[in-house]
Amino acid sequence: MELVAIKVDRLIAANLRRKAKNLKIDPHVLVDLTAQFLLSSLQERTENIPEPRGRMRVNSESDGFDDTTFISKHIAKEVHPYAAYFDVSLSRLISEALSKMGPNITRLLPINCRSMSSLRATLFKLENGREYVHPAEASKKRKAALIAETLGPEEDFEIINV
Repeated sequence: MELVAIKVDRLIAANLRRKAKNLKIDPHVLVDLTAQFLLSSLQERTENIPEPRGRMRVNSESDGFDDTTFISKHIAKEVHPYAAYFDVSLSRLISEALSKMGPNITRLLPINCRSMSSLRATLFKLENGREYVHPAEASKKRKAALIAETLGPEEDFEIINV
């Protein structure tokens, strides 16, 4: 079984190791279970997630996590489209899911992805019928609006990339 290393918070990693030791299983099995619960919750709330282009963003510098745990590669590939869609690193998504799953691991209760801070605002917009705009596209729209506001109507100028 191929594993992918992800970064998590030190407290979450300690809790994960303690739970795994008490249950006498490998910590990556608990991470895989958590990811599966997260996937089922995300699939209930979203539909038609496009397949992302490019590499999987596993860790991000802005996450600030310092401990490492592992997740199965095939499960990471299933979670990746959601992480790319919500513009969140895989580490951030799984780490948040582990913190939500913390008290529920031994009882195997589901995760409510709506309570996760990195997904809350986007899911709220999707559930209320607003169109989701990817952050990169939103940035382009803001730049175009700023240019139009500063320079006037688009017929009056030409943008040349140098």
